[in-house]
Amino acid sequence: IGGGGGGARFVVARFLGTSPQSSTVRALLESLCRQLARAYERHEVLAALPSEFPDLKALFRTAVTEWPNFEHPLFLFIDSVDQLDDSDGGRTLEWLPVVDLPAHVRIVISTLPDNEDFSCL
Repeated sequence: IGGGGGGARFVVARFLGTSPQSSTVRALLESLCRQLARAYERHEVLAALPSEFPDLKALFRTAVTEWPNFEHPLFLFIDSVDQLDDSDGGRTLEWLPVVDLPAHVRIVISTLPDNEDFSCL
């Protein structure tokens, strides 16, 4: 989405649990890494995403914390994280970078209101 001053704001949204594939953290991170790689022109990433989950998680952290900048900030919305399954620790949210986010990155997460698993949110 274009912003003022010639820069672009990248607004990315994911709605989890709408299909079986949108219920795994691996599929979520692969999809987000691909979209962010296109947005931030990291074409080398598109050639081969990591096959091991720890490497994919590290790439996602890099994509969120290092690729965005003040001219091209990132606004990431992830709806219904409670719909993630337990594979690869999806429900633990340890894959989600929340510490030391740059000022030009905003992440908004939603879940059902009374879900004790996500009371930390």
